[in-house]
Amino acid sequence: MNERSRRCFLQLISAAASVPLASSARRAARAAAVAPTVKLTYRGRAASGALAFQYAVNNPGNASVYLVGGNRMPYITVVAPDKIELHFDVIDTPAEPYMFPLVDVTPLAAGATRTQSLRIAYPVVPSDHFHLSAKGVPTKLPLSVQAFQGYSDKPFVSTKDSKIYREFLSWQQNASSPAIVIPHF
Repeated sequence: MNERSRRCFLQLISAAASVPLASSARRAARAAAVAPTVKLTYRGRAASGALAFQYAVNNPGNASVYLVGGNRMPYITVVAPDKIELHFDVIDTPAEPYMFPLVDVTPLAAGATRTQSLRIAYPVVPSDHFHLSAKGVPTKLPLSVQAFQGYSDKPFVSTKDSKIYREFLSWQQNASSPAIVIPHF
């Protein structure tokens, strides 16, 4: 190879090296999960007197996200007399690990939206994974309501049954809706 050919060859290699390659690591980074968006819309009072909401979770990313859910959700927390939170996430660490299977982790495909109607008893009845209050808690209007969604960019796999909740809480990330205000009924 003469000197001119060698310089051309080196220039080509240098130019090629400056162009990003579509390696699997770069593809994975581009496809990494983006936090889902959470939207809560107040729909008024149901015939039963319950507060009616439309709940939506959207995955704006390029890869699936794994959402926390279950038949006992949303958990309801009364933060203050004028503020409640609706939780589709694990918020407590119990003494009874046998109840953990009641929490579901399901994928939400890229670009997909999951919606559901919610009815929240009024007066608000607080609940968590293990307890449902016997009676409603007085709240006052205007009432601020915010929803939280647990998720991750990978499925949950436990390695140690005795520490499953700690592992789950480390795995789980949270997205939240903007707080909405119910001014009056």
